[in-house]
Order: sequence, then structure tokens, then C-alpha cells
Amino acid sequence: MWPRGLRSPPGDGVRHAARGHTDSPAGFEAQARSGTALQQPQYRPTTPLVAEALSEQCMDAVVAALGDAADEPDRQQVLEALEEVQDRFPASTVALMLAYVSVTDMVAADVCDEILASDERFTPKP
Repeated sequence: MWPRGLRSPPGDGVRHAARGHTDSPAGFEAQARSGTALQQPQYRPTTPLVAEALSEQCMDAVVAALGDAADEPDRQQVLEALEEVQDRFPASTVALMLAYVSVTDMVAADVCDEILASDERFTPKP
């Protein structure tokens, strides 16, 4: 329950929900559980931050596996590094890391984008 000084009384959230708005705490929690919260325009800027936070350990492991090649890896080097760390992370986390890197200005962005687009291990399953 939100304190009255920060939000309007609980009844307002119910009225908004009835009109299709989900700005009440309960509405946001329902969206978060369904996975639709980050798809809304007002939350899109947070998506890269969430992706980075969730995939940071995986990215660190890949960078460590790349060793000296981490400064400018080619496709084969990244694939070999992914093979080395794949038993420590689910494919979804590796895919998230590849997607995050591919939208940054990191040196490996294009390589990660190519791998994400062509490797079936990292293709979302319906």
C-alpha cells in the first residue's frame, strides 16, 4: 500500500484500472508478472539497463574467456568463448548478453548481432 502523501487514495487506482489504466501499484505488479511492463514506451529506456544487469556475469565470463582477443574479437573467437562459458549460463542469458552488446558501441557489437541472428541456440523459442 502506498502512503496517501505519495499517491492518491486506493480507490483512484481501482477507477483507473476500470478505465484500462494500470498506474496503480497493483496494476504495475500485474504487468511486471506478465512481462509487459518493459514493452511500454515509458519503460523502454530502462531495457538496456536491465539487460546489462542481468547479463553482466555472463559478459564478464566471455571477456575473460576471450583473454587478449577481448579488445577486438572476431566471430570465431567469440563463438569459442561462448562455447567455453555455455555450461555456466542458460542460453537465454547468453542471448540477452549478445543482444545487449549488439545495441552498444562496443567493438564486438556487429559480431554479437551476427551470432544472435544466425545461431539457433540463441533464437527465442515460442
